[in-house]
Amino acid sequence: MGTYEDYVCVPYPNNLWWLPIVILQFIVVIAGCFSHFIFVSLVVIPHKFGIYLRMAFGMISTMMLIMLLTSTGAFLITLAHGKFIEDCEISSIHFRKQLLFVHSFGEYFFVACELLGTIERVISTLNPKFRKSKFFSAVFIVGCIIGMLSAFLYIYLVRISYDSTLFAIGFGSLTMMEILNGCIVFSLFYTAKEIYQNQRSAPLHVRYELFQSYAYCRCAAASFTARVFIIAYVYLKLAGFFGGDMDSGFFYMMNLFINLYCLVYPWTIMLYHRKIKSQIKQVLATKNWFRSKRIKEENTKTLYTIDGRRMNRMSTDDHFNQLNAFWNLSTLPSPTPSKNHA
Repeated sequence: MGTYEDYVCVPYPNNLWWLPIVILQFIVVIAGCFSHFIFVSLVVIPHKFGIYLRMAFGMISTMMLIMLLTSTGAFLITLAHGKFIEDCEISSIHFRKQLLFVHSFGEYFFVACELLGTIERVISTLNPKFRKSKFFSAVFIVGCIIGMLSAFLYIYLVRISYDSTLFAIGFGSLTMMEILNGCIVFSLFYTAKEIYQNQRSAPLHVRYELFQSYAYCRCAAASFTARVFIIAYVYLKLAGFFGGDMDSGFFYMMNLFINLYCLVYPWTIMLYHRKIKSQIKQVLATKNWFRSKRIKEENTKTLYTIDGRRMNRMSTDDHFNQLNAFWNLSTLPSPTPSKNHA
C-alpha cells in the first residue's frame, strides 16, 4: 500500500453541519436494501425478462447491495473514531480499506453486468437464433469471468497503485463502459421499436424478443441518465472544481450519490417496465390503507359500502341496525336535478 509522493496528511475538523447528511446516509442505505428486495421479488425471480437478463439483473442487485453494505461499514468505522467525514487518518485503517476494495469490485462489476445484459438484448433482437444456442451460454459465462477479472484489476488501479496515471486508466475504463452501454441502449431503443412496428406479421416469439428489448431499453435509458450526474460530479472534481474547503466533503457526497443511485436503480427498472409498474399499482390498490365507510356516486344513485373490519367489531344488534339504516337511506327517492331556464 502506498501514498502519493507529495501528499501530506492533515486531518479534517469535525463539523456538526454534516449531521443531517449522516442521518440521510443511513436512511438511503435502509431504503436501498428494501428496494432491492422488492426488485428481486418483481424482476429477478418472475419471468418478465429472459434468463440471461434476469441473471444480469440478479448480479447487478447483488453488487449494489454489496456497495450499500460496504460503504455503510466504512462509514460506521469513521463514526466509531469520532469523525463524520473520512480523513487521511481514518482512511489508513486496514479493515476499512478492505471494505472499500470490495466496494470498488461491486462498483465496476455491476457496470460490466449491465453492459453484458445490454449486449444480450442486442443479440436477441438482431440474431435470436444465436442467442438460443449453447454457444451463447458459453459466451455469456466468459463475459462474466472477464468482468470479474477486470473488476479486480480496477481495484488495483484505483485503490492500491496510488499512481495518478493508473487511476485515470481505471476510472477512464469505467467511464467508457458507462458511455458504451448508454450509446448501445439508446440505439437499441429506436431499433427495437422500429423493427417491432414494421414486423407486425412476424412470429410471436420474434415480436416477444423485440418487446423485451424495447422494455429493457426504456428501463436502462432512465438508469443511464441518472448515472450521468455521478460521472459528471467526479470529473468536476478531477477538473479542480472541488478544491480547498469543499474537498473535505467531496468523497462523502460522492458516496452518498452512489448510494442514492443504488436506491434509485431498481425503481428505474420497475417503474419504466409497463407490466411491472401495473403490478405495483395493483398491489397498492389491494392494500386498503384507509378502512372507513366510502360513498361512491354513480349518476344520481348513491351506493353505500361498509368497512368489513369495523363490522366484525360490532355486536349483532349494532350490525343489523346499521344495515337497516343503510337500507332506509337507499330507498329514499333520489333528488331530481334542478333545471335552469333561460
